[in-house]
Amino acid sequence: MPHNSIVIIDMSVPNQRRLCTYESKLPNPCLERDPLNVQIFLKMHMSDYAKRWLKEMQNIDEDHTLTQLETAWQNLAVGGSKLQEAYLIFQDFSEKS
Repeated sequence: MPHNSIVIIDMSVPNQRRLCTYESKLPNPCLERDPLNVQIFLKMHMSDYAKRWLKEMQNIDEDHTLTQLETAWQNLAVGGSKLQEAYLIFQDFSEKS
């Protein structure tokens, strides 16, 4: 079975990105790993790549809490009309707790 790499980016140093990778034996795609990929690309202001990972998560389980959370974060990053959708997702979370 092939291994997947996860990249962790340290964005604390301006104009530099320190990368740290490690091998993952999680299946591909995976709801435990894919949210990290979404967050990495959102932090890099690459929402188009984040959207690709989010689509993978939605294909696995659109109603999963992690998928909904990442959808809200993606909507916040995109902005505009998506802000209302993000608000509704977060509001739904607050009503469930």
